[in-house]
Amino acid sequence: MDTAAAIAFLTLLVVALAGASILTWAYVGAGSLSILFWEVIPAPASLLGEALTHFQQGISAYRVQRYRQAIEEFNQARQVMPTLIEATHNIGLAFANLRQDDRATEQLLKAADGYLERGDRSSVGLVRLHLSALRNRKGAP
Repeated sequence: MDTAAAIAFLTLLVVALAGASILTWAYVGAGSLSILFWEVIPAPASLLGEALTHFQQGISAYRVQRYRQAIEEFNQARQVMPTLIEATHNIGLAFANLRQDDRATEQLLKAADGYLERGDRSSVGLVRLHLSALRNRKGAP
């Protein structure tokens, strides 16, 4: 292979890899936002301390569409207080806005289970609406 052919091949390879990287970023990275849920679930009035701090930081990140950061903060709140169902619900909403619908569905179903255990029927109804919106976006019957 002569030098010109090698340079042409390497240039083509770099362009192809860059294109694949951009497409991947657009699909699963920050470029693939599809805002389905604008509103976040508020913290329960009884939430205090470190869990509240992480939860509020999650809300702040969510509101400026930094969904990955929001997920991290809500997870931190959930680590401090594992029964914090609202954090699980918000993680589901953030995953939905990142177009990670399977992960969103998983988290929303966990939230619904938690709400049912707590006897919070209105929040279960809200989760149902969120799951329905996800299903409609996918075009499923």
